[in-house]
Amino acid sequence: MKKYLLTIGIGAMLLQVSCDSLQQDEVLLEENQALLESGELTTGEENLRKKGNVETTWKVEKAEKFYRMTENTYYLLPSNLPLEKVNRIYESNRSEDQFVEEMIRESLKVFDSNISRYGRFLSPLSRRNHQALAGGEHEVEYDIVAAKFLDEDEALASMAGYLKIDDIQGESPDNKGFPIFKFVGNNSTQTGEDCKGKGSWCDSIPRIQPSQLEEMVAILPVLKRAQGLTRPTTAALQNLELSAGLDPVSIGLLLPAVQKIADNPTPRADADHSRWIPILSTARRYGFDMNESLGTFLAFGAGGSIFGLTNEKYDASGDMDWAAVQLNRRRFEFEMWLFWSKWAQNKKTGSG
Repeated sequence: MKKYLLTIGIGAMLLQVSCDSLQQDEVLLEENQALLESGELTTGEENLRKKGNVETTWKVEKAEKFYRMTENTYYLLPSNLPLEKVNRIYESNRSEDQFVEEMIRESLKVFDSNISRYGRFLSPLSRRNHQALAGGEHEVEYDIVAAKFLDEDEALASMAGYLKIDDIQGESPDNKGFPIFKFVGNNSTQTGEDCKGKGSWCDSIPRIQPSQLEEMVAILPVLKRAQGLTRPTTAALQNLELSAGLDPVSIGLLLPAVQKIADNPTPRADADHSRWIPILSTARRYGFDMNESLGTFLAFGAGGSIFGLTNEKYDASGDMDWAAVQLNRRRFEFEMWLFWSKWAQNKKTGSG
């Protein structure tokens, strides 16, 4: 069985952690929830990647809608995991590693609750599968190594070390790569009439090839250096699309946060990102600044999606909604890995 290890060259990467009001966050959360419940899709300007293919367009827009729903979790974290509770968990754990691992699990509970409450637009299949996934015991399948986040190079290197393509199933010459989902049937529980006689993967998107994943991993340090700014982030995404030839739906599922920043206008002159990058506001609520770490945050999220797809527990036998649930849950998990490690670092050093 072939194994591919994705490696990235990490240069001198600096991870710097350099208040929004509760009322403002609650208003933004209510706005997002209202849009989701109204059934409106979350795209303003039409992106060039979406033009000319109606079938591709609605899939991309649905991926964006799901990501916008998961962004609500950032707003929900402070109310579900108040600072007093976070401090108690920190004091009760023997090490920072144990603290971060417990906070990842606690944060995933908020993520799962958000999907259960606001994911009514998801397919019955994906909702059933998510209930089973959320009800199980979550295992952190990598070393937390929270202390290494004091060294910026080791932070991204530690995460990147787990991005590998391992034990490819069905390694026939014409069947390599990683399928994201199997079908997009109308009732999302079977392949549907339009797939009869066309093969079990007729309504899916192309498999992700090892070389494409390598291209994706190669942009992680680029995302880090871009620091969440629109222009360099857009350039990185466009270069990836040209070099890797990824399907736009794959981009929407694997790199939703990167695509959102690439699709958004440049922030105002005062660099107020809070209305469209909620993690920055959430970090301030917990007493530290994520502005300088936004690029690394994007890299960790992208790394989580890649880890999710290549992980042996990934289930590609369902529909697009189930794929979105799994990939975004892994993305969020890796984001929380960085987030709570940075919080613990600030707690330990007394910086804010």
